[in-house]
Formats: sequence, structure tokens, C-alpha cells
Amino acid sequence: MIAGPAREPVGTIRWLLEWFVVLSAWLVASGWILSAVGRLNRWGYILVFVAFGAAAFAAIRSGLLRSAPDPWRPRFRWPRQGVVRLFVCLLLATLVGAVSQRISHFDTLSYRLPRVLQYLGENRWHWIRTSEFRMNAVAPGIEWIWTPIFAFKAPEHLVNALGSLYYLFLPGLVFGVWVQSGVSPRTAWWWCWILPAGYCYAMQAGGPAVDLPGTIYTLAAVDFALRAWRRRSWRHLCLSILAVSLMGTLRLMCLPLALVWVVPAMGSLFRHRRPPGWVLAGTTALALVCSFIPGGYFNVRFAGSFRGIPTEAYPAIQHPLLVIIPNLVWYVFQNLVPPFFPWHQEWNHWANRVTAAMGDRFAGLPFWGTVERGASEQNAGLGFTVFVFVLVSIGLAWRYRSPTARARSPMNLWLWGTAWFALVVFASQIGLAQSGRYLASYYPLLLAPFLACSGFEALVRRRSWQRWATLVVALSLGLIVVSRQRPVWPVFPLVKALAHRMPGNRLVHKVEESFDRAALRPVMRDFIAHNLPATEITVGYYALSGTAELDLSGEDYARRVWRMDGSENADWFRSRNIRHVLFEEWNPITPDHPTSSRQWLDKMGGGRELDRLSLPYGSGEHADIVLLDLGPKP
Repeated sequence: MIAGPAREPVGTIRWLLEWFVVLSAWLVASGWILSAVGRLNRWGYILVFVAFGAAAFAAIRSGLLRSAPDPWRPRFRWPRQGVVRLFVCLLLATLVGAVSQRISHFDTLSYRLPRVLQYLGENRWHWIRTSEFRMNAVAPGIEWIWTPIFAFKAPEHLVNALGSLYYLFLPGLVFGVWVQSGVSPRTAWWWCWILPAGYCYAMQAGGPAVDLPGTIYTLAAVDFALRAWRRRSWRHLCLSILAVSLMGTLRLMCLPLALVWVVPAMGSLFRHRRPPGWVLAGTTALALVCSFIPGGYFNVRFAGSFRGIPTEAYPAIQHPLLVIIPNLVWYVFQNLVPPFFPWHQEWNHWANRVTAAMGDRFAGLPFWGTVERGASEQNAGLGFTVFVFVLVSIGLAWRYRSPTARARSPMNLWLWGTAWFALVVFASQIGLAQSGRYLASYYPLLLAPFLACSGFEALVRRRSWQRWATLVVALSLGLIVVSRQRPVWPVFPLVKALAHRMPGNRLVHKVEESFDRAALRPVMRDFIAHNLPATEITVGYYALSGTAELDLSGEDYARRVWRMDGSENADWFRSRNIRHVLFEEWNPITPDHPTSSRQWLDKMGGGRELDRLSLPYGSGEHADIVLLDLGPKP
């Protein structure tokens, strides 16, 4: 047995975090390995978990992992502090929404989960025939963590529940990173409960959005690296290497933050005793396989570029230096948009005029300044209430600051400076309307130098400030309770009853329309179950950003759904025994999807329309979901 580093007490949640990081890396790497041998299925994952058990036993013996938390506290105690109670309520609310609601996240339904089903259908990763380019270009990362759920035909709610697990890790990681980067423990304690109330974290908890998981792996990489550097712990160094690899594969937008990680990680490698050679070699090999390298390689091979994203879909920024200031200004304004913004259309018209007036100087920023009607997991940043409270607190802390400046260590200065430099790099490369949520991994590191101000130590002791902080968290809890993504109260019958009693009220109509969009999946499932025979084990699906594949696959994901890109012919359908096709037809017809179902049937040489379902999509548009019968195959 190899002697590991000196033991230090570790709580239950941190022990769970360490094991979860290792398991995440193992599952991501296993997805690629099982694909390479054509065994991406239930039996393949049984072998994966058996191998993980053997590897975990070796890791415990070597000191890389702990067999149990120390000390063990089996009983849960309800916290006394109000702000902590509110966070616990937030966590429970997200968990209730996770287990009671089906997946409704648009990106997850349009390409993340569909490609999991496609991979399982072929027993391997493959380049998918589809008109939705993101199914291939966005390399799988968190999808490999979800794949065992569908391989074992478990309920899809488990994918939502993973979001609540990530949320559980957030306060401890934020606290650990801040304290190790020069923030006083008292200040870090208060803010580690306030920051998770940010809309981008609270709204994504209990769901499958990837910005919250990306934040967790980013903070874990920095936290483990700092612990390795300060405590001479090669165990934390290995964990930080795995976490930074997961950070990159889940969110390429987090890669600039690797600058924050690199100095404490490399410093711990050369400053203190190195880990055993086989441990470091195994960790490095696992980190390489679970990183963004495999996905980038296949993008180069099949799409001709590392990103794999068509230029016409996301135009490249032509003048990176010129867009930094506009982007930074937009990040601030995006966080100042209230949770409900009924004037979003008028605002967007103004933003589009500004972008058009800037011409080539704003090339690559087609959506600059545009907002949506309400905050959601798809667009929210820190959120109006939290962001304003941050700004006000920074101003008050500056008033209470000590006249004698404390000396800052070179490591703290590196952490603060590289985090802001990473933001500048991000602003020079990313010009999308949803950048507020893309910055979820950046916010904790960007706040560290402000919270390290001596004035915060005095500010957080004031009872009036503590009451306002509690109110901010309470407002986020109220927002989660009424969220249209995963409501935790019987919102649908109540809204319908209100609309029936007040049929002419525009506000009630808008609320009903908003919640109706979140209830479209049951409508889609009923449409499919009513029209598609249960004995039909294969079906074609032609869609642009379609969200019906999970419902098409059936309750136990037994039906094989074949994605289509419009280039198919009769022989292609015959070879796959496909008779029925679900066709997504946009109205009005868009340049991206110009073909109607009738035109497509004529191209195929005949067939008939079985039924049609109209679903709202955006302002003035709707998608007609058409089920087509191509006729019996000879």
C-alpha cells in the first residue's frame, strides 16, 4: 500500500463531490471507449461500473480517494440562519420540480438527448444524419454522463435530478474558492448562500442545462488546485486535473478560465512531493480521454474545423478588439433586465437598429442587445435582484473599507487578474444574446477581488444588510416556485381557470400562453400515441431544432428514431423499414427549412398525411408537426 498525504477532515458533501468528479470523468471517457469497440449499451455499462468499482478500490488503497467522509454526520439538522434555510428551500424546490416534471429544456430536447438515443441505437458514437448541426458540432460531454440512464431505461427525471445534485455542491465550492483567494471566511460564508440565488444557477438547478454543471467543474478545478498547492496534496492535484478536463468538455466557453487553474496546479506539481508515477499517468490518461480532444478531432475529421459549427449559423467575430467594450456593456445591461420585461419587443427593435447602424464593426454580434419577455434557464444571468444587490454591496463595502491596505499574496493577485483577463478573452470571441448565462462559471471568480475588500468584513456584520441579503434569496425562491420550466405548484389548472373567468384580459392571456409552451410535451406525446401504431419500431424524423425525438422513442426508448436531412430516397427508407415519418413544417416557411410536407411527399413519390398538430414557436411563427404515412414497403 502506498502512503497517501496526511488526512484532513472532510465533510459529507465534499466527499460526495470528490467521488462525483471521478465518476463523471470515468463516464465521459467510457462513452468514447465503448463507442470505439461498438458496445455502447446496457452490457457495456455493466462492465464499466464493475471496472469503476475495481479502480475505486485501488484509488482508496493508494490514498487518492476516501472510502467514507470524516466525520460522518448521518442526521440532518435544520439550519438556524434564515439565509441558509432559504437555500435549503431552494434546493428542495428544484428537486421537487425535477422529479415531478418531464424535461422541458429546449436545447436538451432538440439535440442533446436525441444524440444520446442515436448513439445507443447504433451502439457507438457516429456522425448523425440530421439538419440540426448542433447534434454533431457540439461535442458530447455531459451527454456521456446521461447515457447510462437511458441505456438502463431509467426515468428521464433522473437527468433533471442531476441538476439538483450540482446545485448542492455550489455553496461549498464557492466558499472554498473565495477563502483560498483572499476573501475573509465571514464574508465568504454569507455570499456563498447569496450567489447561488442568482437566476442562472437557481433556474438551471433541477434541470438538464449545462451552465450550472460547467460552473461546478470549473470551481472544483480551481478549488482542488489551490488545495493541492497550499496543502501539498497530490490527491487534490489529480482531482483538479480531472475537473479541468470536464470543464472543457462540458463548456468550451469555460476554457479561458483554465488560466486561473494553471499556476496553482502546475505549482503544486513542481513545488511539493509528486504523486506516484502510475497515479499521475492514469489520471492524465483519463483526463485526456474525457477532455474536449476526442470531440474536436471528430469535428476536424467530419466538418473540417475544430469547432464544427457552420459559419452561416454563428458568424465569426471580424473585429475582436472592437467588440470587447460593447460586449462588456451588454453583459451588465443583460443582468439588469427585470425578471418580467413586457417591453422586450420595442427594446429588441432598438437593439437591432443599433447593430445594423454599426455595420461591419458589429460583424459576429447579430443578437447584440436582444432580450426575452421573462427570465428563464435559457437566458438569465445573475438576475436583476442579485446583480443590483452585488453592486450596492460593493459600493457600501468601499465606504467601510479600512484605510490600511492588506498585503495580497502573488497567488491571490494571479487568481483575480486572470479571471478578469479570461472575461476579456470571452468578450472578444462570443457575441450571442444568451451570454448572461454563459458567464455562469465566471461570476464567482470575478467577484473574488471585490469581496476581498476589507469593507465587506464590516458590512456583513450589519443586521440591516443581512435582512436585505435574506430578502434577495427569498425573491429568487419565489421566482423558482412560479417558474414556467418546472413549476412546483399546480399552475396549469389554476391558470386555465383564471383564463376562463377573465377571457379578455391580455395579461392573463400572456401568462396562459407562457405556461402553455411548457406543457407542450404531453400534447406531443398524446399526438404520437394516438396516430403512431405501437407495433411500429422504426420511424423517420425530419426536423430543424425539433424536440419530439424523446417522445417518439416511446416510454422505454424502444422505438428506433432515424434522423433525416432531406437527402433521403425510397431505397433509404426501404432498407430501414421506415413507413411513418414525423415532419416538422415551419409556418411561415423559413429559409432554413423551406420544404413543406406536401412537397416532400411528392419528392418521395407518394404518401399521405395522417394528422397535423400546430405548436407555437416564437412571435408570429408556429411549427406544424405532421405525421406522414409513406405506404407499405415491398
